[in-house]
Amino acid sequence: MANLMKNIPIKKWIDSRNSREGSLVLAIVLAFIYFIWTLLFYMPLHGKMISLNNQEQQLLTQLNQQEQQAASLEQMISSSSFLNQLATQKKLIDESKEAHKHFETIALHLVSRKDLPKMMNAILNQQTGIILTSMKTFPEEHWKGPQIDGLSFPNEEDIYKYSIQIDFQGSYFSTIDFLSYLESLSWHFYWDSLEYKVLNYPEAEVTLRLHVLKRSVS
Repeated sequence: MANLMKNIPIKKWIDSRNSREGSLVLAIVLAFIYFIWTLLFYMPLHGKMISLNNQEQQLLTQLNQQEQQAASLEQMISSSSFLNQLATQKKLIDESKEAHKHFETIALHLVSRKDLPKMMNAILNQQTGIILTSMKTFPEEHWKGPQIDGLSFPNEEDIYKYSIQIDFQGSYFSTIDFLSYLESLSWHFYWDSLEYKVLNYPEAEVTLRLHVLKRSVS
């Protein structure tokens, strides 16, 4: 091995130098090795460490933000104003559901124009013990459905109110029978008013105002 080292040119060259020159050469060689190590190993590793530190800081920042948001959300949920808003929203949802049910019911009870004569004849041909004195209709009025938080009845511009006034005489019980008879008919009546005036007990004079809903083209 010693003989092999003697045959290496660099070793021969260093041995031929004096001690000061040899130390300088050794220092240069070590510096070069350190430079190569720094360039190939330390700098990439240091860059990765910096990147990991940056990622850690970003994760910590995001975690702090999430904790702050969670705390704010918890505070908001527990506040009375939020609970009031939640109750109001639930009330609006319930009203909306009721409105849709109401609209569906109205749609089922619309009277067609061809059924109006049948309906009038059914009223005239009642057999409940009352005496009809007069019956008149009024000009159709455009019907506007109930407004519930911006909800409107679908196609309500095509729906009209058809009002009827019925004047008759009868006793209290015959009046109840007549009203029950109207309720039993296949058409849905909406009650507007009823005036009951006793003339000669038990006979009374009654004025009934009611209406049905119909489509303008039906």
